[in-house]
Amino acid sequence: NNWLSVAAAVANGAPLTVVANGTWLGDGQGGVFVTADSPIQSLADLDGRTVATNTIGNVGDITIENLIAEQGLDISVQYVEVAFPEIIPAIESGAVDAGFLTEPFTSFGAASGLRSVADPYTGRARNLPIAGYVATEEFAEANPNTIAAFRRAIERATTELAADEALLRGFIPQYSQVPPAVAESLALPVYQDGLTVEDLQVPADLMADLGFLSEPLDANDFVFNP
Repeated sequence: NNWLSVAAAVANGAPLTVVANGTWLGDGQGGVFVTADSPIQSLADLDGRTVATNTIGNVGDITIENLIAEQGLDISVQYVEVAFPEIIPAIESGAVDAGFLTEPFTSFGAASGLRSVADPYTGRARNLPIAGYVATEEFAEANPNTIAAFRRAIERATTELAADEALLRGFIPQYSQVPPAVAESLALPVYQDGLTVEDLQVPADLMADLGFLSEPLDANDFVFNP
């Protein structure tokens, strides 16, 4: 799960607890893409435009709205929910003016001749902890040894992947439909140890500050500490 989805679910009463970290956003992983001949040249040009994102109220529109706020722009963007595999065709056909892409679709979009006009994974969203593993509170409380063993396994895998980029790139085509040639060059997420409650507070605060949560959320309330 990505942490923005988890924060939204917990805020709505879902009995979830964080048990292990997955990845952090890496440089160059995301972008707002348009056709090569689009009049849109920058983030400011998105005013009144339609932007495709895979899920409304999630990574795409939240990070774009954060970038808009950080640049002090007074613009309004209309977000349209489109599945990631359909965003590039939607941009090319003119069904939307622009689209939010993240890897591997960032690489696919660039290879198709699309160009990026903004990188939403910058500023406050740069190196954001983005994905990890959760369990229900009931399961975690009833099975602390299982959770501890799972955490150790994830931490070991994280350490190995962080130390060996070739290993990570080799796994991508094995467990996805990404061609090996694309896997060799796409922008990678960051694997690192040491996720803290303070780290998880960042995406929760980001959502609250931008109005994606009705009230602030304390990350201490959804991190499992046996």
